Amino acid sequence: MIAVKRLHSAREEDFKKEEEMLKELAKNEHPHIIKLLATFKMAGRYHLMFPWANRNLRTYWNDHPSPEWNPKTLMWCLEQMKGLASALEAIHNFKQQACNNPSQLVSPGYARSGTYRFGRHGDIKPENILWFADLDNCGESGMFQIADFGVARFNSRESRSRVDPRTIVSTPTYEPPEIALELKITRAYDIWSLACVFLEHITWTLGGSKMLKDFSSARLFEERDGYFCDKFYKILGDKRRAIVPEAVFKWMSHLHKHEKCSEVIHDLLDLVQDHLLVINAEDRMTSTILAAELLKFTERAHTDKAYLCDPIPDSDTVTDVAERVTMVIPTTKPFPNQIKPVQSPKFKSPGKFSQLKRRCRPSISSDYSIAPSRSIEDIFLSLARESLGSRVG
Repeated sequence: MIAVKRLHSAREEDFKKEEEMLKELAKNEHPHIIKLLATFKMAGRYHLMFPWANRNLRTYWNDHPSPEWNPKTLMWCLEQMKGLASALEAIHNFKQQACNNPSQLVSPGYARSGTYRFGRHGDIKPENILWFADLDNCGESGMFQIADFGVARFNSRESRSRVDPRTIVSTPTYEPPEIALELKITRAYDIWSLACVFLEHITWTLGGSKMLKDFSSARLFEERDGYFCDKFYKILGDKRRAIVPEAVFKWMSHLHKHEKCSEVIHDLLDLVQDHLLVINAEDRMTSTILAAELLKFTERAHTDKAYLCDPIPDSDTVTDVAERVTMVIPTTKPFPNQIKPVQSPKFKSPGKFSQLKRRCRPSISSDYSIAPSRSIEDIFLSLARESLGSRVG
């Protein structure tokens, strides 16, 4: 079966941009990027033809309300996340084919042999990630592919970070804070959006579609009078700074404590919080490093089923400590860097306190000005001594 997309815009320029990007990406034959089959114009409108997708990621979540918790399902989820990150890396760092016609070197879509062009998708969201049940080599569980390149662009090295945010069309839930702050748009835009999708996918993996709806409800806040949204960031009162809402941090802490949470899920949550869902775009992990990290997780999971499946949820003790620690958000910079996790002291005895050491992270105080009354080290050592006695010095 074939899917036909009719472009909303009747402008040839818009059609050429999407067609160009899809044709260029098709040369790489990435399994997690949608394939353009053909194009045509009819009744003054441009059309694109693609393989027929069974669902998008949103409808897949809804149609699978209770995913099974077993090695097969978890391995497939991890493989798909790795594949999507790899696909995004292919978009972000696209190496063009050789161009033998010198007259075409100044035209869009052509470059000298070996030249890299820097792409940006611009609208990563569950509706633009399609699920195919029966593609070649997709396995019995199917495969996800990134689709809908209508707002995607290729840029040269010189222009890759000079996109005006006022020209961007985006989906509010998954857009990064640089849109509202009117900062220049880079490839890190896609990293934020993919982080939001990944956090939702982890939520679905642990608790199904009901928990996914609960997550959306937990994020709801009134952005302006009478307008509620479920964005993954919040703009502060001066309109010059943004934060990741406390509700998002609390949700990730909630997932760390989920009864099914395995070590690989902990690692995925840490990756999202510490390196992807980061306010300052320059501090976000690149798609190249993200793909490499997920490859490491996947390779370990293939050989270590305990890492993949065995539940090791964070204890209530971890949350209690984390909730006592508050952070100060700088007010001297108009666009503050992401706050780094507090490093806990090393304990002499392994076990649940190695989990405490690894998992404890700060929460964000409601007024963004409170400092902890006790040092982090004092809190950790006090708790450790109470449980481990003389083994902790």
